[in-house]
Amino acid sequence: MEHTGLRSILRNTTYLAGARAVTVAARAVYVLVIAGLLGPELYGLFNYGLSWYLLFVPLAILGLDFLLLREIGRARTGAPDVVPASLALRTLSSALVAALCLGLGWWLESDPTARALLLVFAFAVMGRGLASWTNAVFKGHEASGFVLAQEVVFRLLEVLLGLALLAAGHGVLVLAMVHAGAWIAQGAVGLYLVRRFLRPGLQADWSLRPMLALIGAGLPFLVAAFLLGWLMQGPLVLYRQLEGTDAPLGQLALALQVFVIIGSVVAELGLAAVPVLTRASERQDGKTALFVQGALRAGWLLAAALAVGGITVGAPALTWLFGPEYASAGALLPWAVLLVGPYFWVTSLRSVFVAHGRYWQIAGAMFAGALVFSIIFVPLVGCCELTGVFYATGIGLIGTVATQLLLLRGTDAVDPMGSMVLPGLVTLAALGTAGGLLWLHPVLALGGGFLALAAGALLTGTLPWRSILRLLRARPE
Repeated sequence: MEHTGLRSILRNTTYLAGARAVTVAARAVYVLVIAGLLGPELYGLFNYGLSWYLLFVPLAILGLDFLLLREIGRARTGAPDVVPASLALRTLSSALVAALCLGLGWWLESDPTARALLLVFAFAVMGRGLASWTNAVFKGHEASGFVLAQEVVFRLLEVLLGLALLAAGHGVLVLAMVHAGAWIAQGAVGLYLVRRFLRPGLQADWSLRPMLALIGAGLPFLVAAFLLGWLMQGPLVLYRQLEGTDAPLGQLALALQVFVIIGSVVAELGLAAVPVLTRASERQDGKTALFVQGALRAGWLLAAALAVGGITVGAPALTWLFGPEYASAGALLPWAVLLVGPYFWVTSLRSVFVAHGRYWQIAGAMFAGALVFSIIFVPLVGCCELTGVFYATGIGLIGTVATQLLLLRGTDAVDPMGSMVLPGLVTLAALGTAGGLLWLHPVLALGGGFLALAAGALLTGTLPWRSILRLLRARPE
């Protein structure tokens, strides 16, 4: 992988991570205020509505985003242009899936507030579908600065307007309307930016043949995205169906919100690498295997750092911020942030499959994890209550990762000792140190855990600092 390719990954990753970092900060304030004002029951119901409609978003996207990333990345080699037909298909699919989201939700729900929420969130399906298409076009052109601008503007607008209306006495339905409106506006503005700067004169191609071809090509991505969405949104939806809308739903929603917010950041890191990984795959230079090994190590370090924070200061901080009525959410926080590591592996390895063009294998791996999650969810919740939700989700994610690595062993085999065993031992050492020092003081435990993590990562080579320094100092050839 040439230095220019690496720099492209780093530059676009910086844009995407920056977009998520700003929106995560804004979203954290948003969650802090609305959770406190709505209370656990209404907050849980609001997040149930979010999780419900997000289950349908993959159906609206039809698996086209990864296809766009790959095909736009290949355009340098003369690949056909799929952008006009994908725009037409996305417009049609978003409208149809929004109607399905509303109709099915209306049939399953009898609570009037829940029904009203699902009605509003159905419109968010359409806005999110178009916004996702524009972001995919931006990323495919390695112009992720547009994604940064879009995310910052519209997520901040959503947060500020939502908080203002909430302070004025409006309730949960108005918050849902602001959410849906922000996504609709982002999709419209994003389409304008694509036509203005990247694809002047772009028009949707409504020809049936190219749209059918895209549906067929995107089908494995659709299946994979829906199954991954089931792993992310299914825990709250299933718990709602099992236990109703009482206060524990709000506790679970808050802890899961932390996981989803951080997970949305790490998911962007793998997406940014797709265009460069695609070119590396076509060259067959072995650099995709290096990416896999780096992603596995990074996932361990990420999970360890977050878990150390959750064990030491995260849980009491969450209870302090949201009040004693959310104490159960604080106790769940360490389990929630631990899920970020496996989720990072899933999304990063998925990008390698995209680069190789092995689309159905993505769906197969996701199916394995989603099947395990679905089978064990009810028994684990029955015996472990709220903690069982995180056990089931984590096992499902790990099942997906294990399947991905098995499928990749022929082309991107990794060193198990350097990529999994040693980083895992470093993680255990960091968590053990933090837990052992917790009885003295949380801050001391936090510092000790981070110190053990850094020392272990450097001593075992989990963090290859010499290679990182060489990369940062390197100049494009």
